[in-house]
Amino acid sequence: MLKNHPQESSTIWLNDEYVLYKDANIRLMTHSLSYATSLFEGIRSYNGRIFKLHEHLVRLERSISIMGWDVEIDYKKTEDRIHKLLEDNGIQSGYIKVLLYLGDGSTGYMGTNCKVNFLISCYAFDEPFNKPIALEIANFKKPEPESFPYKLKGSAGYLLSYLSFNSKSASADDVLFLTKDELVSECSGSNIFFKVDNEWLTPETEVCLDGITAKFIVDEASEALDIKIRYSRISLDMVKKATSAFTCGTAVGVVPISSIEGIKDNYDIFDNELKKIIEYYEVKKQC
Repeated sequence: MLKNHPQESSTIWLNDEYVLYKDANIRLMTHSLSYATSLFEGIRSYNGRIFKLHEHLVRLERSISIMGWDVEIDYKKTEDRIHKLLEDNGIQSGYIKVLLYLGDGSTGYMGTNCKVNFLISCYAFDEPFNKPIALEIANFKKPEPESFPYKLKGSAGYLLSYLSFNSKSASADDVLFLTKDELVSECSGSNIFFKVDNEWLTPETEVCLDGITAKFIVDEASEALDIKIRYSRISLDMVKKATSAFTCGTAVGVVPISSIEGIKDNYDIFDNELKKIIEYYEVKKQC
């Protein structure tokens, strides 16, 4: 039995029908296998409650628009399908993957006559990510906003994550991406926050994924907890000056950062405001 993966006997939704995972297949010349023409959302459920489901689907629709695909997301039907999959597969706390990908058609990058396929799968997933992590600077730079559409969440954006994560040192838990101007971007699969001069800062979304958990912290947690949190350009000098830091994302939640190799080795993982942010997220993710 594979861990953190749909089971062979589980039910998925593929192109307007429910099928068993073991019976689903794709053609070998599927366009997305060669050219990374796929979009996705990773969504979490906690004790039967799905965190920010509608917001994920709104972002997916935005990604579809950027790709120029003639696909319409029916929010109500898609939400109902996801809830049904969780129920049919007996999952309370789990991970949901919504994936759109170009199928078989033209073998060229243009994707002529390639159908957009729509897949939803889920699996049980309730492992906590509360242990502080150590970072190191990624060996690749993030492309400039003019070179990559950060408002889109698709597989192409994770090639650098794959390369950098799998080439990091054994002492690091994750990597921190910078831009060519040495500004902070994001980690391999999550957004990042730094506490500088008693204010929490996270990179502007022009240079990183427009994260849903990050937006929740900036827009909702900050107001509820009366903590100063905002988007900002973040330099390495600010990273060194910061007293505390954390990463956040749908998959991992809110995770303290203990150090960044070569930058700082003593971030305060017991910061009182960080503790409040984590506690608030833990409560709200199940609402």
